Amino acid sequence: MDALTEGEVDIVLSHLVASPPLNDDIAATKPLIITFPALVTTLHDSMRPLTSSKPVNIARVANYPPDEVIHQSFPKATIISFTNLYQALASVSAGQNDYFIGSNIITSSMISRYFTHSLNVVKYYNSPRQYNFFLTRKDSVVLNEVLNRFVDALTNEVRYEVSQNWLDTGNLAFLNKPLELTEHEKQWIKQHPDLKVLENPYSPPYSMTDETGSVRGVMGDILNIITLQTGLNFSPITVSHNIHAGTQLNPGGWDILPAAIYSEDRENNVLFAEAFITTPYVFVMQKAPDSEQTLKKGMKVAIPYYYELHSQLKEMYPEVEWIKVDNASAAFHKVKEGELDALVATQLNSRYMIDHYYPNELYHFLIPGVPNASLSFAFPRGEPELKDIINKALNAIPPSEVLRLTEKWIKMPNVTIDTWDLYSEQFYIVTTLSVLLVGSSLLWGFYLLRSVRRRKVIQGDLENQISFRKALSDSLPNPTYVVNWQGNVISHNSAF
Repeated sequence: MDALTEGEVDIVLSHLVASPPLNDDIAATKPLIITFPALVTTLHDSMRPLTSSKPVNIARVANYPPDEVIHQSFPKATIISFTNLYQALASVSAGQNDYFIGSNIITSSMISRYFTHSLNVVKYYNSPRQYNFFLTRKDSVVLNEVLNRFVDALTNEVRYEVSQNWLDTGNLAFLNKPLELTEHEKQWIKQHPDLKVLENPYSPPYSMTDETGSVRGVMGDILNIITLQTGLNFSPITVSHNIHAGTQLNPGGWDILPAAIYSEDRENNVLFAEAFITTPYVFVMQKAPDSEQTLKKGMKVAIPYYYELHSQLKEMYPEVEWIKVDNASAAFHKVKEGELDALVATQLNSRYMIDHYYPNELYHFLIPGVPNASLSFAFPRGEPELKDIINKALNAIPPSEVLRLTEKWIKMPNVTIDTWDLYSEQFYIVTTLSVLLVGSSLLWGFYLLRSVRRRKVIQGDLENQISFRKALSDSLPNPTYVVNWQGNVISHNSAF
């Protein structure tokens, strides 16, 4: 700065700062780079909650971000400040701290160089942002204008491609320039800053949830980017596991459904954003030495009811028994156990499930002659503004970034899907039947015990009556006897 002020240099590129330096002799251009706070944890713990009221240890560098920002998401956090970025990240990699929060660019650069296989960025925050600027002397008006024109000429696509040469992950250069929203769309965002997202926790790698219910997976990361682009906040709401696009949903109870599969019929019920993930449909079967990539007569094949392929596949394979299921991910285990011979799934979902849970037991192959599945976001039909805003946000995300996010989640280790909702109904049914069986057994046992006791009492009374009658009969001096209708003596007293 002294060299710039004294005229020894004409241009200085600033460090990442929250605002341009306040100096009467220095002029700053428009921001060249915008960075966002990034939340980092270990790769194996990537499903750690994004917010937590529990005590956690969080590392940072140079007091960025401030304590109050960290405590918004982690109110009981112990904050450890480092002077060196490598040491801060190494403390998380070694398990000494739970998270690190810092600038996405320098953090991602360090992770790409030293921590590719141990650390992972799990969330970006909208603020506090940092910037860097070209700095010139205030009397260099023409130079400042030239530099500003240069900055304006840099499209988000160019920024992203340049940054991609240096970053394997965490490249948000496509967010440097804001979305070109209309005034009506900006006003809509101000009036609707918080949106309700329907959770779909059983559709990995597209959509899943962590222990706090936050949407994770590819769709969770895309929603995170949309928050940075628009300022919209997304709050997850819990619904039944069999809610999908096209199902009749209560109006006003939701705003956006992630990982929705597009179809023309479903457009009668909901609006769809432009599809940004397409994936083929596949058959999933047990792996065997003589495995064949075909369906045979009499096979039991499951197809999720929200895949609109049932009629087409039934025509293609009329000799197959088709069984509709609520969820594809839950049906993989039935194929593995032999309850089903095959399953219809999307290729990305199948790849994730097989790689994580059934690597040597199941395999998949493409279904010929059927269209690919197109995934996007679905909205209530009364929200065309939201659809237009989301479309602009999705179009601004480079396809290579969507591909990177997809590959990231497919390869993500140690991801556990909570399947309680999928099996809770069966659990309650079995538990209820067991309780009824035990209860009925106890009642039957109580009834038998009561009957035995009653019979013993009656038998004792009868024996007492017989003994009394015999004693009374024996006390008589004259012979006494009892005969049946045939004339046979059946009892008598001692005098007889």
